Amino acid sequence: TASGSAPQAGWTVAAGESFSFGTILYIEGFGYYEVQDRGVPDGWVDIYVNGHSEIPGYGMTTASVYIAG
Repeated sequence: TASGSAPQAGWTVAAGESFSFGTILYIEGFGYYEVQDRGVPDGWVDIYVNGHSEIPGYGMTTASVYIAG
């Protein structure tokens, strides 16, 4: 990851530069994640998974995202 952390499925997300590395986000319908990577525009998050079989619907979805800590 851009932060230097090893990515972990169910924990790591990529987010735009408006979020500092280490920011904990709550993604409605998915749970809590930590911003550890970049590569997506502001307003988007990309959840790290181990493989495509873990992606519901194999694509994008809309969800509310809150800063949790």
